[in-house]
Amino acid sequence: MSYILLIIVAYFLLRIVGKMLRHFMSSSNVAFWLLMLGLLFIPHGVWVSLTIIVGRYVVAPIMRHLPKEKEKNCSRKKGSGSDGTNWNTIIMLAIPIFWPFLILKLFVKDKTLPNDNRPFDYEQHEKSNGR
Repeated sequence: MSYILLIIVAYFLLRIVGKMLRHFMSSSNVAFWLLMLGLLFIPHGVWVSLTIIVGRYVVAPIMRHLPKEKEKNCSRKKGSGSDGTNWNTIIMLAIPIFWPFLILKLFVKDKTLPNDNRPFDYEQHEKSNGR
């Protein structure tokens, strides 16, 4: 019974997350992240998911930027005012800090309160508009 409940919860969670991710990512990235989230619901699938994520986002970029033996190690020339700070990296590392605020904004944005149409409020509205 617990497995059936887990499958149902996973199905609805993955559908909701898939709809949210489609607004921000390409279909291949959405499929990748849904697979990673789906592995979280399988026993011991967390380790497989973490291994794939670390391989894709940590090991692959490091291996891509390691200098090859045959190539020369040509470093880029820095600008005269550069202090060596890579702002792109700093901003990318700060993004997860703002995720909760962005998700909260998604659910709370632009919701107006219902209008109870009291006569006094309508009269005040008319007076403020100069009628």
